[in-house]
Amino acid sequence: MILTAIRSRLSPIWPGLPAALLVAGAVIRIAGIGTGALWYDEAYSLTLITRFDPIELVRWASLDFNPPGWELIAWPFVRLLGPSEISLRLPALIASLISLWLTWRLMDELVIDNPAQRVAAAVLVALLPVGFWIAQDGRSYAVLTALYLGLLYAARRYNWPAVTICTAGLLYCHNSGAFYALSGLAAAWLLTARRMQKPLVIAGAIGGLLFVPYLPFLFQSTSRDFWLAPLDMFRWNYALVQSWFVGTLNGQTLLLALGNLVLNVSIILAALFTFI
Repeated sequence: MILTAIRSRLSPIWPGLPAALLVAGAVIRIAGIGTGALWYDEAYSLTLITRFDPIELVRWASLDFNPPGWELIAWPFVRLLGPSEISLRLPALIASLISLWLTWRLMDELVIDNPAQRVAAAVLVALLPVGFWIAQDGRSYAVLTALYLGLLYAARRYNWPAVTICTAGLLYCHNSGAFYALSGLAAAWLLTARRMQKPLVIAGAIGGLLFVPYLPFLFQSTSRDFWLAPLDMFRWNYALVQSWFVGTLNGQTLLLALGNLVLNVSIILAALFTFI
């Protein structure tokens, strides 16, 4: 009864609420993009971009365990606008705004007519704190999000060259890109008509082949010892919570982390129940 009453009261604003949420997400992403100081990883990328041309940049980036896709994307922005927090973070902001647009387009493409489903999708994409962070972080995470959503949208539109580009882009932007590419292609498989699944596989395979030239550098970098600590249950929990509320656990207790974990699970379950 209570849910019915709430839904009836909100019914007049349901149609415009998803768009309003996405616009609000865009405004928050843009605000204050240049106010925060560079952190270590951003400074590392900025150093590579300002010191090297693209070819040398690829060679030096191979010393890291991430492929150089992000640095190549940010390179023209920094070189044209000058080295600064804004120029380095601008491509991430643009990618994050593109993700909001792709979310709206996918709602239409997947024929999501239920207002509650559209609102839930808009909230998850537009208003999670991690979305604000990656939009203003001079690293590859916002680009990964845009490429993942772009892969799904391209598959639904049967745009196979775009599927190939998004697949290769995911692989070149981060060392975890293979997981995003495979999961994105699997989701696209489920969203694609049966007769179009073979072209989808071919397009994804071509994208994977485009990454083959970088594999020797990847194997070389992964053979080195980095600062990453072994994974245990505490770090697993911490990483899961950080994936939703990045940066909010610094100096806080395990009890609060577990509370946030409960909140995260609640959000996931609410989303599942909404979409199912």
